[in-house]
Amino acid sequence: MSVKNGQLVRLPNSSSVAIETLSSGSIVAGVSLPGLGLNEQDWRIWTSDPTEIQSTSFSDAGVVFKETRTGEDVIEFNNGNLVVTEWQKILIKDSSDTYEFKYASDVILNSDSLVQFDGSSVTTELITSAFTITNQTVTDIATEDIDVYLLDGYIVHNPPGYAIYGCGDGVYKGDYYMTANDPGPNSNECFLVNRSSDRRYDGQCVQTCDDVADARDWMELIDPCGNGDCPSGDSDTATGPTGAKGQKGQKGLGGNQGPGGNNGLEGAKGATGNTGAQGPAGDTGPKGGTGDTGTKGVQGDQGAQGSPRGPSGVGPQGCKGL
Repeated sequence: MSVKNGQLVRLPNSSSVAIETLSSGSIVAGVSLPGLGLNEQDWRIWTSDPTEIQSTSFSDAGVVFKETRTGEDVIEFNNGNLVVTEWQKILIKDSSDTYEFKYASDVILNSDSLVQFDGSSVTTELITSAFTITNQTVTDIATEDIDVYLLDGYIVHNPPGYAIYGCGDGVYKGDYYMTANDPGPNSNECFLVNRSSDRRYDGQCVQTCDDVADARDWMELIDPCGNGDCPSGDSDTATGPTGAKGQKGQKGLGGNQGPGGNNGLEGAKGATGNTGAQGPAGDTGPKGGTGDTGTKGVQGDQGAQGSPRGPSGVGPQGCKGL
């Protein structure tokens, strides 16, 4: 069964990638149609004849957001050649040879033709079959400044976005693009919210007011619920251009000195210091006292007799006594 996921978007280098692989900041091949302006609602009044359409060209377009949803109904044209949600705007050529954008749900079989572009020429393909398939997963992208891109070689357009206000209370609800009924900008009619991306306003009665580029949240409107009155003035909340830089202001006066702070906590113990140099020699100390008398030594052994024995001596003769 065909689904929208997996369909291919053309890139500036002539290659193509699956739509769900793109992300914010991706660059794709935007389709520049002759005479189609860049305002969000220019697609409503734009048409082209067969001569003008042949001057179609490519110009880079940046993806500003991508969103994937589940449980959606899709329309499969010509046995799956193109598969889109019923509110997707597709370029067709009608029976009078006029080129214009239509919602997929408004296409007339065997009368309208799908429009393809290969980078050099525009060709058409008669729409002979269209089948609705329920409960599908779909991925959509929004591109700027050009809101038109190629999906499987066919020319399609971003969904429109609006500033949404509550009917009766006039409360601003945010910026949303339409995934079903599209009342157009500044509609005097209010509609019930069937579903929304953040679910906050489901079941409420709201109206579409000013155009909004790059609305990242989606809303599905169903039955009319009364008359509305959009607030006067421009409710576009987009950021305006940056103004010129102002002159440098004068230097302000110095402030008073603040009170002293509390004492800090005791710091951690420092590392042990290096060993100091050796000090000088001290003074000579006093002379010590006389020590005690030592004990008597042991007598040594008698020495051996000397050898040889000497000769007997002859003494002088004594005197004769009286």
